[in-house]
Amino acid sequence: MDFMPWYFVTTEKNIILFKFDLCYINLCMGLLVKISEQIKSLRKEKNLSQEKLAYKIEIDRKYASLIEKGKTNLSVEYLKKICDGLDIKLSDFFRNIDE
Repeated sequence: MDFMPWYFVTTEKNIILFKFDLCYINLCMGLLVKISEQIKSLRKEKNLSQEKLAYKIEIDRKYASLIEKGKTNLSVEYLKKICDGLDIKLSDFFRNIDE
């Protein structure tokens, strides 16, 4: 049996459920696109190139590009790394997503 607790993040219209043990957020495509756009927007506000952000958080630039294009699901770990690299709290990141 699986006894790992579920954690959730709420937005105005959605509840996102995830498990820290698996570290994957399964998102509907619309929300994944919004998250990707939010990452790109925040990165540009900070005047960071994809390459500089990727270097700062120690991920491959090609993976950073896939994230910003909404072509890959994110683990909680990588989303946290991105938020840290952008100097924003994970909870604030979700608060700022326009529904």
